[in-house]
Amino acid sequence: LYFDNSKKLETTSTGATITGDATISGGQLTLGAADSASAHINSFEVMTFNIDSDNDDTNRYFAFYKNGNSGSGTELVRITEDGSLGIGHDTPSSFSSAANTLVLNTSSGNAGITISTNAADQIGSIFFAEGTSSTGDGRIRYEHANNAMAFSTADTERLRINSSGDVLIGTSSTSNAATGGKFYEA
Repeated sequence: LYFDNSKKLETTSTGATITGDATISGGQLTLGAADSASAHINSFEVMTFNIDSDNDDTNRYFAFYKNGNSGSGTELVRITEDGSLGIGHDTPSSFSSAANTLVLNTSSGNAGITISTNAADQIGSIFFAEGTSSTGDGRIRYEHANNAMAFSTADTERLRINSSGDVLIGTSSTSNAATGGKFYEA
């Protein structure tokens, strides 16, 4: 199929190729087939998804579902137009604006986050930064090599819990022990 002497749609024995933009005005694109063919979207370069392209609303979102069609299944993940991410919750913006950028929820049982590393000498971390040039002004780190947890503020370690359960404040060594017990202060 050509338009203005330029190929736009080509069918082959393995499928079809569309050159240019494709508009699906009905709003639904179905890929794959039940119990027989998975669906994949591939891009050789950057792939973008836009929502509310006409900027006429403030409550648009991307949602990922399971066990349903056309948004009728169980919602697993929602990304709202303002950038909030809800995993297991469809209205992350309903939480305090001081901490609703990422909301984890479960309707039954426990909810949690796991930070996993692949080797015993690696470190799992959560950094609190001020802009992109910050190196992690505040940090929570778990050091697998020595099974210690460290807490930092102003880019400096302030508190450590070692593998014996000793709490060290302002020091990373028990050699500064003033009390000879489980609590060490520099």
